[in-house]
Amino acid sequence: MTKNSKTRIPQQEESSNFAYPGKRLAVIEEYCPGDGVLCIDGILRAEVLGRIKIDFSERVISIARFKELPIVKVGDEVIGRITELTGVYGVTKVEAINGKLIDRVFTAVTYPTRHLKENEKQYKPGDIIIAIVESLKNRMIHLSIKGSKYGVIQARCSVCGSILTPLRKGVESTLSCKRCGNKEKRKISDLYGSLEKILGTS
Repeated sequence: MTKNSKTRIPQQEESSNFAYPGKRLAVIEEYCPGDGVLCIDGILRAEVLGRIKIDFSERVISIARFKELPIVKVGDEVIGRITELTGVYGVTKVEAINGKLIDRVFTAVTYPTRHLKENEKQYKPGDIIIAIVESLKNRMIHLSIKGSKYGVIQARCSVCGSILTPLRKGVESTLSCKRCGNKEKRKISDLYGSLEKILGTS
């Protein structure tokens, strides 16, 4: 690290900073990636939801999850990341329940709000969603994104990976990439862009 480089996360804030998947933490010249951190094109980004931890002596930055493990119940609000699509259904890694980060990941299934046409998507892999637990049938967590509050709260461009910005809001919203101009559609939440606020970390 050069003499004039700046630490992106002040030491005194180490225990009070939170990260969400994709959040920029630092650059590889400043720190080495630890648990829960990915290095993409020289940029260190969080891979999971959790608390940012820095080992200043080893110059390692990592993400630590909370140890509390709440029980998932019907009616709970969850935040998770779509990892893959199975037909119209989204395989989802649940990482926060009722606004609280958890220490391990639950797998759930997210359902679209309606019958989708061919090539139509309400969410894509990598999207972060807020949803409600609709059922625990067959020991599986079934998530609903019906209603204006629920849906995608953060999405990245399929072309360049930048965070997408809503052009207009509605049930089926158009998102635009400021970097490359790509446009995509999602079923977004009224809370789109407010992930840190939802988790009480802003």
